[in-house]
Amino acid sequence: MGGVVVVALVAALAFVWFGRGSGEIFLEPAASAGADPFDAKVDSLALAAHAQPIDRTNVPGAAGGTVSRRGGEPGLYGGTRSVSSCDVEQLVAFLQANTAQGQAWAQVQGIGVGDIATYVRSLTPVVLLADTRVTNHGFSQGRATPRQAVLEAGTAVLVDAFGVPRVRCYCGNPLLQPAAVPVTPAYSGTRWAGFDPERITVVVQNTTVVTVVTLVDLVTGERFDRPAGTKGEGDRDAGGSAPTPTLPPTTAPPPLTVPPDVTVGQGDVQVTLLWQGPADLDLRVTDPAGSTVSFTAPTAPSGGELDVDANAGCGPAGSGTHVENVFWPVGAAPPGRYSTEVNVFELCGEGSVGYQLTVIVDGRVVDTRSGTLTSGTTAPVTFTR
Repeated sequence: MGGVVVVALVAALAFVWFGRGSGEIFLEPAASAGADPFDAKVDSLALAAHAQPIDRTNVPGAAGGTVSRRGGEPGLYGGTRSVSSCDVEQLVAFLQANTAQGQAWAQVQGIGVGDIATYVRSLTPVVLLADTRVTNHGFSQGRATPRQAVLEAGTAVLVDAFGVPRVRCYCGNPLLQPAAVPVTPAYSGTRWAGFDPERITVVVQNTTVVTVVTLVDLVTGERFDRPAGTKGEGDRDAGGSAPTPTLPPTTAPPPLTVPPDVTVGQGDVQVTLLWQGPADLDLRVTDPAGSTVSFTAPTAPSGGELDVDANAGCGPAGSGTHVENVFWPVGAAPPGRYSTEVNVFELCGEGSVGYQLTVIVDGRVVDTRSGTLTSGTTAPVTFTR
């Protein structure tokens, strides 16, 4: 029995920019909510109700194939000076008033429901300057439904403290970095003018917290600075001075690492959970055949194994980083869809526990998350090999 701590750190450039499973990637125009929007009445949010005109010829690095760019790169995003492209307070009100959507949204972001307002207000509104690959999430049958997507240049998004898109403003959908699956992508939906599968951008986490976002003004073409977490009220000339906003700790938790005295198994598939404190967390991974590897069934017929289990029966508060690890050796993991779940077995006197989760498939990080769990809550993740 062990815990889980999900890592918010993303494996930057070591990524293959393909789709999940079948390779289907949905094309999502800037002025369309797409399938199953989180806000069932899109007009009520009206966060970004129309596409912004984007001059694609001036987007750095957009030509010559899919490119990855750091979230803190100056000029990666655009905007209108002193104007927010997202109604942040309306999004907070919607998620707080709609319990099911709020819970599903928070789960995708790896935060507690009570942290929604603080987290959303810490994000920065920007506009994509290039067609951008993401994992988008719709809302269907009471849960978040992930899909691989390309968002059209001109789409308004909210980015986090590392410059990564986290919210699609038009419909409030939560976003994560794209999943990597080694199959040829097939694009679904209507192609907009200028779409080219060889001109797609993927945003990876900045190596440090972004305190100032340098944007391209969509009206003048000049660059200006927007302090992170502000909504246009603090915009200034690029390179000028402005007070640095205070970022809440939930936006940039320190990454956890496997202790040097712990050896974890690696192979075709590896899922690693990390956390600290006295709580006892449990990691469960289910393979495409439906067999689940957990502390009650540490091996699966397909070759999966729970090789590290931690903190059974609780531990002292200052006992370091705890690890649970499930892996399939090289040549053993079957292809198909896997599901992972982090459960709270016992909080051991604490009100909540932070976790960090990393999923590696064929040597590539395909998902990394961090968040907070309370009694009775879980953190599910699905991925495809």
